[in-house]
Amino acid sequence: MSAAAPPRRRPLLAVLALAVFAAAGVAAALLGKALTSSDGSGGSSDGRLLLSSRCPVVVSMGQSDACVHELQSLLARAGGRLDVDGAFGPVTQMRVVVFQLRSGLTPDGSVDERTKRALYENEGKPLDTWTPDRVTRRIREVFTEDPERAVGIADCASYLDPLSTLPNSNSTRNWGVFQLYDGTLRKLGGTREQALDPDWNIRAAHRLWARTHDFSAWRACDRAYRAGSKS
Repeated sequence: MSAAAPPRRRPLLAVLALAVFAAAGVAAALLGKALTSSDGSGGSSDGRLLLSSRCPVVVSMGQSDACVHELQSLLARAGGRLDVDGAFGPVTQMRVVVFQLRSGLTPDGSVDERTKRALYENEGKPLDTWTPDRVTRRIREVFTEDPERAVGIADCASYLDPLSTLPNSNSTRNWGVFQLYDGTLRKLGGTREQALDPDWNIRAAHRLWARTHDFSAWRACDRAYRAGSKS
């Protein structure tokens, strides 16, 4: 008699192996989703786009995308006046610098993880400030000697924006309505935070004016004002 054929087990083993691999794949996917939801680093499931893998570690000048749009929306929520257009330009950077300064962060204008988290956790209005109309009225009240010229110079320097802050090539900055230089602030006994206070800034600028009774501290803007007045 011929020997009986052995049982055919290979198909069953293959099916079992496939089932094990499939279960492992599902488990890995669920674990990955859980990790993403818990630390916010792999996606935007927690609603914090800037902290997701869809955005670079540092959002900075020149970038233009949904990450910048999110950043601008958060700055606007903090009281900042700026266009929410998804393009990281000079105004967006100025708002970032002021937000960082008022949040106790390094005011370098680049949005790193600490700045991102501070923006999401912010519950106040650190970017609230005066309107250009209010700035204009206060300049005229302080610079009684030559109010229109003072307004014109401030408009040239900062567009009457109390939160204007522009960088210099030597890592210093100019601050506020009259764009007071870091070195000038030290001489006046003031701080960057004070320079962003429009009333303090305007009165400090008048102190500079009173030393010479002219606008020589703002030569470029004074020339521009005089040229515009003649035309």
